[in-house]
Amino acid sequence: VGVGLSLDPAWSVDALLKWSSFQSAILGGILFGTKKNRWHKLLILILAFMPSSMVMIIQSAKGLFFLSASYFLGGWIITRIYQNNFDLPRVSLLKALIIFSLVFTLIISSFVSRFGFDLEVLRHNLASYSSGHLYAFTDWLLDRYFDMSTQQVYLQPTLQGGFYTFMSLFQAFGDNRPVPLGIYAEFHEVPNLLKTNIYTAFRGLITDFGLLGSLIIAAFLGICSNIAFYVLLTFKNSPIACTIFIYSIGLIYQSYIVSSLVWLSIPASFLLTYIILLGNKIIMSPNLSPKSNISCNH
Repeated sequence: VGVGLSLDPAWSVDALLKWSSFQSAILGGILFGTKKNRWHKLLILILAFMPSSMVMIIQSAKGLFFLSASYFLGGWIITRIYQNNFDLPRVSLLKALIIFSLVFTLIISSFVSRFGFDLEVLRHNLASYSSGHLYAFTDWLLDRYFDMSTQQVYLQPTLQGGFYTFMSLFQAFGDNRPVPLGIYAEFHEVPNLLKTNIYTAFRGLITDFGLLGSLIIAAFLGICSNIAFYVLLTFKNSPIACTIFIYSIGLIYQSYIVSSLVWLSIPASFLLTYIILLGNKIIMSPNLSPKSNISCNH
């Protein structure tokens, strides 16, 4: 049993499920931050994570749930910024334990639905999903620059010009070069512990631009996200700044797996989120005072 990464067709049912998961999480996060009533918050929380939770249980797609959680967090943080609340959210120990127990139960349920109830398989998969990328990327990097791989020789193409980082955009414009189902065909295995073909987004970044080039690209993306955050803090009237902030959190979270732009569903969802927030700004701005409007629309 190994942990792998799969790519779905851009306009498949799975892609539509991803869109609904992303949008419900983002809008749920924004609404969650505006509510005071605990029951209203609980209802929003359930609805926000219902699509990704269903996909997690039925299809064993755990990454979608956690990516949705990062988008939910981004929407929630934005409402806190608009409320001039820059403190970290306070969660009691009891609530934290309840949330952890629910999430852990969902994870175990998704494993059981796919592999059956086997403690050894569960242990193997938990280790692979939680830590496999660390071993795999380290081994790949050692092979690339020091010829010291512990297991195998990897395919090491150089200077791919962004294909592995911006794959969905390349493919949308007709790049049909073959890609294995999980992007990388090599599985890194630590015997009796873990097996994975998840090498983090940094393998693709280094393959595309080299070690120095990847640092330059990372710095450029960091500057862009900081500019967007500055606009968010200074003007509080920019749907594009809100959208960039939310998806930056998702990009940072997902970097331990692969580049967010591997799937076309994410940039498409980015555009849809921007359109929703822009429409909200156009509709609501004439009716709300600056102090009362806290949803990316003033």
